[in-house]
Amino acid sequence: MKFRFGTVLRFALVLASLPLFAAPARAATDCKDVPGIGPEIAKFLDEVAAAQAAGQGQLPLMDVLFGVTGIDAHDQKALDRRAPIEVTRRDAGGGDYANKGPKTITIEGIFAARETFFRIPPQVQGKYTIDAAGGVTLHYDPDYTVELGERHVGLRFFAPIHHTVITRDGLAFFLDQNAGPDPDRCYRATAG
Repeated sequence: MKFRFGTVLRFALVLASLPLFAAPARAATDCKDVPGIGPEIAKFLDEVAAAQAAGQGQLPLMDVLFGVTGIDAHDQKALDRRAPIEVTRRDAGGGDYANKGPKTITIEGIFAARETFFRIPPQVQGKYTIDAAGGVTLHYDPDYTVELGERHVGLRFFAPIHHTVITRDGLAFFLDQNAGPDPDRCYRATAG
């Protein structure tokens, strides 16, 4: 197969111009409104608070896919084969969570009016913290993290989630090694 330099150069330029995860928004003021996810977030926060109070608990995996719609039957079946999320209290401020499944799955759906992918490995685990207002931060173990994906120019690109901040007002994703104060993706729960 012959490759032409011009073709390779154009492909490299297209890839360089993509809004990849390596060039994140990095500003909480760039939050996108997502109608209708408020009740799903509230349910999740209430479930985590109840599990924390009880010392342990289980949450359905779908309860952390806030506002994701358009999941096809094949992907839903793959989600159904996974165990519930196990939540175990560590101390007054948080605990550990884990989820297991038979294999890595990629779930495709619509989130915030955009095609979105979640790559979930056979084992997901990390720690959670609960703030004074009842918000929850999920800190992923780097070896067992979920990856967030988007499609650009027909190709799927994924970035590991470092941590996710969930409040009654919305959620924010911090990707790759982003341990700073500004999220890579930020969403506000709005009525509608």
